[in-house]
Amino acid sequence: MCTVADPFFKYVVKGKQSAVIYTTPVWFSDKCAENRQMVVHCRKMWLTSESDASRQAMITQRYIYKKCLRRCMYEYDDRNTNKLIQAQTSNVKAFWKLLKGKAGQVKHGISDEEFAELF
Repeated sequence: MCTVADPFFKYVVKGKQSAVIYTTPVWFSDKCAENRQMVVHCRKMWLTSESDASRQAMITQRYIYKKCLRRCMYEYDDRNTNKLIQAQTSNVKAFWKLLKGKAGQVKHGISDEEFAELF
C-alpha cells in the first residue's frame, strides 16, 4: 500500500552508524572531565542502589563539578580579558584584530536596493 508520503518516511542506513560525539567548550579542562566522570559514576551508583548515602554522594559530586565548570569559565574569560587589555596598550593592530574576531558581522536581511532607497 503506497501513499504520497512514503518517500518522506523511508529509512536508509548508510554505512556503520557512529557514536554521538560531544563537543567540549574551549575552557573545558582535564579537571572538569575528571569531575564529570565522577558525577556519572556516582549517578550510576545511585541508580543501582538508591540509598540516601549514594544520593548524597551524587549531589556532592555534582556540586563540585558545577563549581569546577564555573571556575574554568571564569578563568578563561579572565585570561581573554587580560589579553585584550594588554593588546590595547602594547599592540593596537592585534587589539583590533581580537575585537573584530569577537564581534562578527550582523546580517540585517535588507537588500542593497532597499538600503539605497531608505538612505
